[in-house]
Amino acid sequence: MKHLVAKLILTTALAHGIPAKQKIPMYIAGEFDAATTYSILNSCSTCYYELNPLYKPFASNPSAFPAMFIGDNIYLATFQKLHRNHKKLAWTLYGVAIALHVYWGVHNIRLENSR
Repeated sequence: MKHLVAKLILTTALAHGIPAKQKIPMYIAGEFDAATTYSILNSCSTCYYELNPLYKPFASNPSAFPAMFIGDNIYLATFQKLHRNHKKLAWTLYGVAIALHVYWGVHNIRLENSR
């Protein structure tokens, strides 16, 4: 319940005014990445490690989900500001961010299945 309340507060504060159709794909891709990272690290914490230095402190515990959510909200707030003057660049970076989340999530699943 604590995580849900924190997510609702952060969504309102950081991504205020962004339409849901722009938020939802980013949240789904981010949570997919976080869930697969958390799963693979819990299945064998000595076999795998997180390469991203910003995400490393959160990767092996449940705080991964709010941490990823905060990162996505910061990105969405940046997207909103960038979108005002540089629409093509904003949409390109948005697509790249979602693609990277999905890529790393699939990569984690492949690693876990290859054990």
